[in-house]
Amino acid sequence: MTGPAISVRGVSKAYRLYRNPGDRLRELLSPTRHTYRQDYWALRDVSFDVPKGRTYGILGANGAGKSTLLKILAGRLRQTSGTIEVEGRVNGILELGTGLQPTLTGRQNARVNALFLGLDPWRIEDQLDRILEFAELGDYADQPLDTYSSGMKSRLAFSVLTALEPEVLVLDEALAAGDSGFSQKCTRFIHDLCNNSGCTVLVVSHDMEFMRNSCQHLLWFEHGKVHSEGPPEQIVSGYLESFGGAEVELSNRPRYLLFRVTPEDPAQQLDYELQCVSWLAPVGSLREDSSTWRGEGHPFVHYGLQFLGHDAALFETFRAAGVLGVTQRTAREVWGPVRTIEEQPPYRRLSPHRGPGGVAYLGLPVPQYPLPPPSGIRMFGINELATPLVLSVQVDGAWHELGKFGTPELSVEQQGHYLASHPFDLKGLMDRFADSFVGGEAPAPAEPSA
Repeated sequence: MTGPAISVRGVSKAYRLYRNPGDRLRELLSPTRHTYRQDYWALRDVSFDVPKGRTYGILGANGAGKSTLLKILAGRLRQTSGTIEVEGRVNGILELGTGLQPTLTGRQNARVNALFLGLDPWRIEDQLDRILEFAELGDYADQPLDTYSSGMKSRLAFSVLTALEPEVLVLDEALAAGDSGFSQKCTRFIHDLCNNSGCTVLVVSHDMEFMRNSCQHLLWFEHGKVHSEGPPEQIVSGYLESFGGAEVELSNRPRYLLFRVTPEDPAQQLDYELQCVSWLAPVGSLREDSSTWRGEGHPFVHYGLQFLGHDAALFETFRAAGVLGVTQRTAREVWGPVRTIEEQPPYRRLSPHRGPGGVAYLGLPVPQYPLPPPSGIRMFGINELATPLVLSVQVDGAWHELGKFGTPELSVEQQGHYLASHPFDLKGLMDRFADSFVGGEAPAPAEPSA
């Protein structure tokens, strides 16, 4: 009897968390072996098998342990306990664009990226024309990468995947790249790979329709454990029901929103210390857990918080802005150093006057199904400016002013500091999005003139 391609038995993964950087050294030197750490268990006793040639999908909320498991399977992390057996060579697609270099041409970057993904060097030249044809770069294939738009870079990065002939493939949210037309082309390719190539695939995605149509079996992860598994329709329905309803409209929601921050007085050069941006949803519209927060008496729940003092969250805003047509340079140059106040999450300086035309762009990933659509947004920072900043959002190619923030009069006092802006309403604007935005790009904003 043929064994499974992937066998996971009792796998757990703990991350050691320390309150202060020096605690790691104190623990190491402690004569009484005192522990200063807290163990965060990303995975707890996970077991399942994936038969050869089958496509299994993993779904779950952010922080459920999905990506951690794929990193262990791809050899990038080591489990704390348990065993994993894989029959065949594993190709892991966990992040598009690994190894892309701005000074190399598209053709040269395709070679480098193919090496990172495990393609044999003597096969790369045979596959190079196929990669570039799929990317639809034309004459740009021999131009330096730093002349590419963000969409063209995404095309090139994804197209290298078309040269792989994996025995076992693990995919983490690598289903969309470039504009909406190319994104659909990528999704079709992954669908064909899952169903017609004969390789074994384990894929993580929040795209419920893709999971329904491309996977033969789904695993639902919750709090680092396998909550349930079974046929795709059954698992997707149960998963959506757990968030408050089985009938969820899978349309009218963009993947990203682009915000603009400008001084009310264009002559002012303002430096604002921003801590995080939070989406808002009405109380009762989502299950409240450790990833959400609600102030006493508030009619809304904070969720999907983006702590921009942390590099990972900031880079995600650069990626989102790039998808929406803002260059990486424009997105980056308005951000300054980080400052830590006591034991709070760090603050990062935002200086709109450093951007072209005195404008700062902020691209944010929109919470996707099964989470509810955001009805509002809120800014957290040091609101002690003399004159306010203006927050606008782009919808249907036009800018809509949401309101002002940054001064004590426009904020809410918390713990002796003016940290939170008043909520900005998004519900009416979100309702205006057309179905054509789903899975694709919003119209690119016009770059302001200097």
